[in-house]
Amino acid sequence: MKTITSTRNLKIESALRVYKRGFGYAKVTVIDVNEYFLAMQVPEDLYEHAADGDTLDGYLWREDIASYEFKLQVKGKILVKAPILLCAHADTVSATKERKCLTAKVSLPVKYYPISVNHAEKSFYTEEIVMHDGTITEISDRDAVLSCSGELPVGHLLNAHLPIGTPSGLEITARVISRNGEGREAECRIEYMGIHEKVRGAILDYVFTVYRE
Repeated sequence: MKTITSTRNLKIESALRVYKRGFGYAKVTVIDVNEYFLAMQVPEDLYEHAADGDTLDGYLWREDIASYEFKLQVKGKILVKAPILLCAHADTVSATKERKCLTAKVSLPVKYYPISVNHAEKSFYTEEIVMHDGTITEISDRDAVLSCSGELPVGHLLNAHLPIGTPSGLEITARVISRNGEGREAECRIEYMGIHEKVRGAILDYVFTVYRE
């Protein structure tokens, strides 16, 4: 995609993140872009909350390119099979190479097990899977903070089951990048590894749901 200087440059089916004061964040999808307005399919709760004249903060991330931010003014609402907001175009767009990461404070019980690394064979293995209980206290679509009582030194890998996203939950592999706390009780910041975009999207949807005002 070329550099975005106006919302007129957005492509249909682009996934945006929007923020509305008094509501919070939501994920929306561009369904039409023409000379006069931008049309977005939005969640029902945002549709009900938004009114003509409201301002939304829009955000678009393009992997390895840039993140873009812009203001969108609501000009109308349509409910045809799906809730749709019509917004005036924004001709002022700011861009940065750094991705902004939305983090939610939570208390999410999780189960996890450490993954050992065979350095000689450069492979992962588990001598015996022993599940541990922990609590996620912060979560984003890139990393999380895990409160736990097991031995998880910095650099070690783990597999965790998150009870979100689907009825069966989500499985992630992560690396411990920092650890606070002495002994076995600790808070570890973990960074996801090789995460599929669908899993990342499910985590972000959960963050949006939690991050309501």
